[in-house]
Amino acid sequence: MGSVQIQAQDFTVPRPKRIMDLSGKKILICEEALIDQKGHFQTWIRAIRQMHLDAGAQVFVAGNEAVVDDVRSDLAVLPIYTVNSWDQKKLGSLPAWRRHFRVFAQNWRIFWQTRKALRAAGPVDALFFTAVRVHHLIGLRLLCMWGLGHRFKKLTCFLLTSQAEYNADFTSFQFPRRSGLIALVLKSFKRLVERGSVILAGDSHITCAEYEKLTNIPMTLFPSPGSDLRYVKTAPTKGATVFTLLGVSTWDKGIDNFQSSILKFLERNPESQATFVLQWSVPCQRPDGSIVEVSEKLRSDHRVTYLERRLSNEEYATYFRDADFIVLPYRKMTYFNRISGVAVEAAVSGKPMIVTESTWLEWAVNEFGSGIAVPEGGIEELCAAIERCCEERDSILARARERMAVARDYNSSERYLSLLW
Repeated sequence: MGSVQIQAQDFTVPRPKRIMDLSGKKILICEEALIDQKGHFQTWIRAIRQMHLDAGAQVFVAGNEAVVDDVRSDLAVLPIYTVNSWDQKKLGSLPAWRRHFRVFAQNWRIFWQTRKALRAAGPVDALFFTAVRVHHLIGLRLLCMWGLGHRFKKLTCFLLTSQAEYNADFTSFQFPRRSGLIALVLKSFKRLVERGSVILAGDSHITCAEYEKLTNIPMTLFPSPGSDLRYVKTAPTKGATVFTLLGVSTWDKGIDNFQSSILKFLERNPESQATFVLQWSVPCQRPDGSIVEVSEKLRSDHRVTYLERRLSNEEYATYFRDADFIVLPYRKMTYFNRISGVAVEAAVSGKPMIVTESTWLEWAVNEFGSGIAVPEGGIEELCAAIERCCEERDSILARARERMAVARDYNSSERYLSLLW
């Protein structure tokens, strides 16, 4: 297919109609990868489940049969799905026919095993899949033919992975030939979407626009689930300005560029009392396999803290609370069209951010957050942004607190439920 241009304003953000009372409603949330506390799945499902419980709905959760005991008991998980297709690491090295066979086999499992979940839960008003791709959509189309209208009244499918291939500067994209199958299957849902029986959903305005180009079917853009359950109560700070980068220290998070910018900043501002927190919990590996080393010069500087471990929820909350600025210099290769839960948490907590320009992150800053956007990999520009934040700290922090109500409204549970129901 030919390349197409995409801009943020190409997608219109719907507004909530009303706060929902879901007393007497039943929802079944399905996720084959719900196994343990790692990753985003259990966080998303916990938030979606809780907002429905708060609204008075009866909630069932179907997860992987290998779900660990604490997650199973905490979320009342039905252990249903036998294969986690997101974790098939060797799939790319298999012959094409075997990869295709696994895709169709997983669709068949999704069809039959979701029927098992529906038998356990009984008829539900809403069937909700938190992350789908071609491995699921054929099975879900069969499921609609089998039970839509009597086993479940509405199906919501979240499409989180992009099918687009972008040019070097991320100004245009095209769809590869392999996207033809998912396009064909999605188009089979068109009448069901028009009737309101199926919602094709996403959480990134960019990815939603991509799928609309691919299928000519409207997508529904959702906020991040349950962020109003997660925001940190932040008091006005005093003393040194604190810049913080939290999360797994992978290459795509740009932690190496943040480290280089800190070095430059402290060389230019040796008397500065600004402090920096970097969570460097795993080795940061470049695409060529080499490892980014932690700077020994910064490690020995009392103004810089390296957190070289995984953080507990309590530790994460403490470092997040104590931050003045959240630094997210993410690389476009992963985060051009992908949302960041940390960015949403920062916005709803009234914390300004430093983000990569021309990404979902910059859109979020403009739409409901506050902060400064810098070019990808721009160490000089990131350093200058740190300097600006130090110089204009009070006014930037005040602006972020002013925008906090906008962020909480946009990402509220009420708005999420109004779009789902």
